[in-house]
Amino acid sequence: FGEAGGEIVFSKGRYKFSTVFLRSNLTLTFENGTEIYGSGNFDDFCPDEKVDYPLYQDASHSFFHCSLFCGENLENVTVRGAGTVDMQSVWDGDYKRKISSRGAKAFAFKNCRNLLFDGFNVLNATDLALYFAGCDGVEARNLKFRTYIDGISPDNSKNVYIHDCDLECGDDAIVLK
Repeated sequence: FGEAGGEIVFSKGRYKFSTVFLRSNLTLTFENGTEIYGSGNFDDFCPDEKVDYPLYQDASHSFFHCSLFCGENLENVTVRGAGTVDMQSVWDGDYKRKISSRGAKAFAFKNCRNLLFDGFNVLNATDLALYFAGCDGVEARNLKFRTYIDGISPDNSKNVYIHDCDLECGDDAIVLK
């Protein structure tokens, strides 16, 4: 999504996506009144990527592509604004991922640097709402989440600052791994 660099502004309105791969040096801005919906069909999201290492934790924390917004090996990514991301309570009811019926993540990042998440809402996520692993320099602020599973999940990351968030989650609001 986007060229290497720049800003994508979502004006007030409704938008529906399945998996969106982000790029470095990118700012996503959700203006007030913007509603981003994850697809209502779980099959529209990318399947889990193949990994060449043994899994030592639950599979939901080992894969990134089955997400609404995701990125790997990126730097300088900002997601901000007063809009709402609604994952529409979509579950993997057929257990295709073999992960106790979870759905797609809202945001997932792996091995990234300098990430900022500011001011938006996430609703109805059936897997991790904001997950990042192996990242350095992450700030999550002024977020409001209403989710079924975990809210913010920093995994093996450093220089992480989470503040001024309002999180109501069916599992962990913030879970450090």
